[in-house]
Amino acid sequence: MANGRIVYTLEDLKKVYDETAHGIKGMWAFHCNFHDGHRKCAGEASMADWTLAIIWNNYAEGMKLITGLETDSDVPLNERDKFSAMMYSDVVMVFTGDYHPYLENKDEYIEEVERVFGRIEDDSHLNTLIYSVAVRRLIHDTYGIQIDYHPSCGRDTWRDSKYVNWCQKNFGIDIRLNDAVCDKLGNCISGTRLRMTKKWNDRINKELLPATTKNIKELREYLKDIKDLEVISLKLTDEWITAKLQFKGPGGKWWYEGKRRKK
Repeated sequence: MANGRIVYTLEDLKKVYDETAHGIKGMWAFHCNFHDGHRKCAGEASMADWTLAIIWNNYAEGMKLITGLETDSDVPLNERDKFSAMMYSDVVMVFTGDYHPYLENKDEYIEEVERVFGRIEDDSHLNTLIYSVAVRRLIHDTYGIQIDYHPSCGRDTWRDSKYVNWCQKNFGIDIRLNDAVCDKLGNCISGTRLRMTKKWNDRINKELLPATTKNIKELREYLKDIKDLEVISLKLTDEWITAKLQFKGPGGKWWYEGKRRKK
């Protein structure tokens, strides 16, 4: 099992990398509330000779500082999340507190996203993509941390073929998009959804996103019997289908369902 040394700055990460990294290098990451979906990616990444985990503990604040737009608030870093990351990794980099090293060049990162990825309508998609591009540039370009592969979940709309190809072209990273871990109904294990009150989760009584869904009108018709559930958007690519869903009302939140398409 990996030793899980924890660092809190990219300068310290670089020192550990120079001292210990060898062979095939894997990476995995999560925001908070380690669950089975994270465990799946962590287990795959830990098969590398050297594994880096990143905990994005100040992710929401960082996105707001870069883009000016808000997402769900960050939650305090807990010992369970740190311990879980340490179990699967040689080093754990924690972005937390007021550590936001990407702000100095934020305009450059925003311009790159606009130039490479084009117009993006979904604010959460755009914000996350800008944040990811910023951190990738810092870790791999500025600090010279080389990663060979990074297993991640394919259900997130921003992590599409353009982003996968961008990572491969610029850093040589193989972004491996895995199927989401699902519950017995076939719905993604989502930390955001599971943090909603029982009132909302008890209304979910079927698979929310059939893999054969053809368009947003069809999905809205299919889900109309679930009270207060709204389909905000639907994205289809050659391989993936992703829906942004939300319960309307106090305590309701939005989250993504996503899976490989069946045509």
